[in-house]
Amino acid sequence: MRRAGEQRRRRHRPGAGRRGRPGGLARDVRGQRAGGAAPDAGAAAGADRVRRWHGAGGHLDGGARHLRGRGRLRGGQARRPCAGGDPAVGDRGPPGAGDRDRARDGAHRGVLAHQVPGRRGARGPRLRGGGRAVDGGRRGGHHRLGGDQATACQRRSAGVAAQGAGVQQQGAPGAGGASGVGGASGTVSGAVAGGLRAGTAEEAGLAPGPLAELVPSLAAFLEGPEPAFAGFVVLAARNGVVVTHAAGGHALRYREWNGAVVELPAGDRVPMAPDTVFDVASLSKLFTALVVVRLAERGVLDLDEPISRRLGGFPEVSARALLTHTGGWPAEIALGDHPGDRAARLAAVGVQPLEYPPGTAYRYSDLGPIALGALVERVTGAPLDALVAELVTGPLGLTDTGYRPPPALRERCAATEYQPWTGRGVLRGEVHDENAHYLGGVAGHAGIFSTAGDLAALGQALLNGGVCGGVRLLGEEWVAEMLRPQNAGLGPEAARGLGWQLDQPALMGELASPTAFGHGGFTGTSLVADPATGVLLVVLTNRVHPRRDRGVDGAYRRAPAAALARALREAR
Repeated sequence: MRRAGEQRRRRHRPGAGRRGRPGGLARDVRGQRAGGAAPDAGAAAGADRVRRWHGAGGHLDGGARHLRGRGRLRGGQARRPCAGGDPAVGDRGPPGAGDRDRARDGAHRGVLAHQVPGRRGARGPRLRGGGRAVDGGRRGGHHRLGGDQATACQRRSAGVAAQGAGVQQQGAPGAGGASGVGGASGTVSGAVAGGLRAGTAEEAGLAPGPLAELVPSLAAFLEGPEPAFAGFVVLAARNGVVVTHAAGGHALRYREWNGAVVELPAGDRVPMAPDTVFDVASLSKLFTALVVVRLAERGVLDLDEPISRRLGGFPEVSARALLTHTGGWPAEIALGDHPGDRAARLAAVGVQPLEYPPGTAYRYSDLGPIALGALVERVTGAPLDALVAELVTGPLGLTDTGYRPPPALRERCAATEYQPWTGRGVLRGEVHDENAHYLGGVAGHAGIFSTAGDLAALGQALLNGGVCGGVRLLGEEWVAEMLRPQNAGLGPEAARGLGWQLDQPALMGELASPTAFGHGGFTGTSLVADPATGVLLVVLTNRVHPRRDRGVDGAYRRAPAAALARALREAR
């Protein structure tokens, strides 16, 4: 029996098709040409390549072969759920985590010591991963679609970034470059992912003066003995025109030495680059949400059906309630305290008692996305990482986005935290979140690694009504449903679409508006966009490097947002 709050929300669904399908059922799950029936050949080829990589591990074979083009994902034996978790709750520490936080504080107390002895200038070359996964098709690999198999949203070279003293800049003249912040400047040429292109502030309809302050406003947080973060990458665009794409600081500044964190000599530090790969933490929830909604669009699951009908041992709460954080679960549980394998830890999530009736209150919770990851695996017979690659990153051509980066890609990753309490040192290319770590690195709410360019492509696809470079990722009605306020009457902090945060000044600063959407990640990441103005802002930092007590107020997100908002206002 559904709760009253869930019944109320069920009235608002796009289309009139059975089981939540708007109109007819699309014949291809991956993505279709906007306005056409045939899937894009490039997207299909890229997805086929993903399937070949997984074939050795059996991920997309057998019962999951229906992904290749049937409208309904059915048949085949349901595989063991494979989802992971991240106790990071946006920009704030989760309630009830005091004991573990005290342990972290003890581990971090006094860890910043002398510079590590070593040869200056000894860092190795930064390796660029090729168009093929190098993990040999093992489970949880970082899915890469590239080379001659790239999709219609293929990423091309964005020009050569000029290097300055700590800042690399990709931006057209007059586009808010890094002048005055290390003296760097640069240009962008060619196409960018997701139909984005490089251009000037004037082409984007932005005032050059305020825009020129965007990168310096973020670089200011690098100052002082304990900066808010070790490094950053920022990308700003409007109406599909990228006006700023810059990097500053370091992807790796600290390392472990004799049980403590030490600052590396200047010559051993790894500078941040515009294409640095970040652990995006809770931005992973957006990829899970897109998988869920894409499956709902095709009638594979019903957003308002209790997940208990597919997942035994889980409560009678709908996918919609979990996407909007109104399912009744607590913020998190410490899965490391639960012995056993992945299945046992997922079962521990399922038996958590609800703290309020679903649909009647709001509480940001990681448990909902963990359960959604298990749900989509159960209904499709495919693991979550493969579904994200098949249904999101493949069609969008996000070649640097996925779970568990392979060794070659780790050389491009920004380092995160020193975590001795999980038996790990300074993390780089390994998931930061403890729960995701204990579940193998593939999680419904954490575990995705990505770049500013790839995240911009994702945001632009939503701004375009679900279309990326001519390939339709999601129907317009379903994009509108994802961005429609779902939690009416539960307070301004509860403003949520399906997976997305809406109109949140704490995250978006001056870009917040009734039509703005976005999300933040605990590691220091954020994506903000607004269809009313066409603006898009991606801010990626490694604020938890080497510890999580830096940059906790999120001011580094709001500062560049203010510069972009002024550039928009003064151009009108």
